[in-house]
Amino acid sequence: AAAAPGAVQSFETAMRKTVAGESSSPKKNKPASPSAIAPSKAALDRLRYLHELALEGVQSPRFEPELRSFWEACFSLLSSSDTNKLSIYERRGESWRRLGFATQDPSDAIRAGGLLSLRALEFLIDRYPEKSLFLLNSHTPLGEAGVAVCREIARLCDIGSPLGLAPRQKTFWGALEEPETFFELVAIGLSVFGREYLQINQASDNGRRDNARLAAAVRA
Repeated sequence: AAAAPGAVQSFETAMRKTVAGESSSPKKNKPASPSAIAPSKAALDRLRYLHELALEGVQSPRFEPELRSFWEACFSLLSSSDTNKLSIYERRGESWRRLGFATQDPSDAIRAGGLLSLRALEFLIDRYPEKSLFLLNSHTPLGEAGVAVCREIARLCDIGSPLGLAPRQKTFWGALEEPETFFELVAIGLSVFGREYLQINQASDNGRRDNARLAAAVRA
């Protein structure tokens, strides 16, 4: 279990480099691109959209319908391999633990990441169903990890913070011009976490105990 913080730190370091536009290759003397100096209108509009989603909480009228949509999408995936799939949606219950949440109420975790974190999880299920099914069937704490990874990437991009809409110099403005870049980064982060999670537990002598510790580490 002691390896979990290292995995999280390694991922954070990698994501910092990705968001900052760093590379392992030698740096060349090149003039700064416009996207590294000031945001385009497209990037600023996208940042504003993500910022508003991060601040939109579980009390939003959009939250409950999207939560149900996420649940149904997940169990639709699981139906191909899980004969005991629940067919009736439950707002609170053990089925949410099956989706990788620590409690029977997913809003306990999603509250920390706002509607942005739920959208990120929805994006993963919709865009990468095979990867999502693998993570769910391997009992990775997908729900908790999704919120945690989304919050970390949002923090690196100043999304949801008081400075998030300040038109100051950033090296990742260009990436934000693409509508799905943020959610793609979260999907990559979850893929990295899932691999690390499985490796840690496969090397463990007590998988259940390590699962609980890893879930707590992700949620923190």
